[in-house]
Amino acid sequence: MPRPTGARPNVAVLSANGMDIDLHLGQAIKALIYGHREDGLPCLLQARDLPEPGSGDTRWQQVAAILDDCFVLLAAYAGKKPREILASHGLPLLLMEDNVEGTVDALYGGGREGKRKKIKFFGDQAVSLEAQPQNE
Repeated sequence: MPRPTGARPNVAVLSANGMDIDLHLGQAIKALIYGHREDGLPCLLQARDLPEPGSGDTRWQQVAAILDDCFVLLAAYAGKKPREILASHGLPLLLMEDNVEGTVDALYGGGREGKRKKIKFFGDQAVSLEAQPQNE
């Protein structure tokens, strides 16, 4: 599972409604950026504009530059070529349809009320499982 680093502490999320990971990378014109606030809890830091669709490989290189402080990009779907280009720039793309808040918490190793969401990975496909007790 991707983890934050000093150079890449944030998570980029593609969401149409701000609550669910539900947007195709090719349709996205904004990315929600999550990171730690001063008290250490993850939260929405900002929304960043992405290049307009239609510029081919150049668009994916621009997306990688815009999200260069993110350790992962979460989207509902993306084509093979953009996944390869983003990965070559150090930005793995995880494909899933799930709740933003719970997934971001899980990526940062947290969870609510003593429970942690489990995420299972199959290549760049991620499947969210029911919340599990942290002592498992």
